[in-house]
Amino acid sequence: MRIFVPVAIILVTMALAGCVTANPIDESQFRGFCYQTDTGKELCDNVSICNQYLPIMNQPQQDQAQCLKACQDVDESFYMANTMNACQNVVDSGRDWCQRYCRQTYPQK
Repeated sequence: MRIFVPVAIILVTMALAGCVTANPIDESQFRGFCYQTDTGKELCDNVSICNQYLPIMNQPQQDQAQCLKACQDVDESFYMANTMNACQNVVDSGRDWCQRYCRQTYPQK
């Protein structure tokens, strides 16, 4: 019985989640998710790194592929500078949220 209740709650939650359509994340949500990325160090400036992805959301993209490439281009521009420090987590988080934005805003046809 103890196992049944948590499993039932998970199944109901999953079923309800399938019924809800996902709205594309907006700039405010992106900032909230990206700025809060845990780096474990105070030396990383999450805000300045995350803000590098914002122009992608502020300019119309041709399609999903172009949008995803723009996210990847920003990621690659930070790669060398952050690969050996705790800030790489923020760069990766920004890229991931940027890609999520692209996939939700520009669905494949």
